Amino acid sequence: KGVTYVAAAGNDGIRLDSVIPASYPEVISVSAMVDSDGSPGGNGASDLCMSLPDDTFAPFSNYGRQVGLSAPGVCVSSTYIGSNVAVDSGTSYASPAVAGAAALWLTSPAGIAATKDKERSTYPATVRKALLDARERTQLANDPDGIAEGVVSVRRF
Repeated sequence: KGVTYVAAAGNDGIRLDSVIPASYPEVISVSAMVDSDGSPGGNGASDLCMSLPDDTFAPFSNYGRQVGLSAPGVCVSSTYIGSNVAVDSGTSYASPAVAGAAALWLTSPAGIAATKDKERSTYPATVRKALLDARERTQLANDPDGIAEGVVSVRRF
């Protein structure tokens, strides 16, 4: 009760309908996108590891009506074995950005006020609504289902 779940949509390029746990309605499912410049508008250079245009849906990412948000998940630098840094891609790189956005919102004045008087069991729905309300409302090029999930954003927190 009271836990917000964020899950990677998966990297099979298929509909999310039967992917568990990402297809569960109480989970915020996250697809991957290319974001080479950190800004909307598709003005960044193609990414360095897959040569995909900026602000496009990642071709490997699962998709569907259950996807809540998209986040950068192509050519992401991350820590790796032996204190090294590696560049990789996947929805598992995108979903932590959304989990972090949820944590930021919960600790923001708006998040604290919104959850102060609520039953703990309503927190996940409240967090989901806040993230969806704050998202960048954009249609990513190459999104196979044509649903404009939007891109996670913390600018309004």
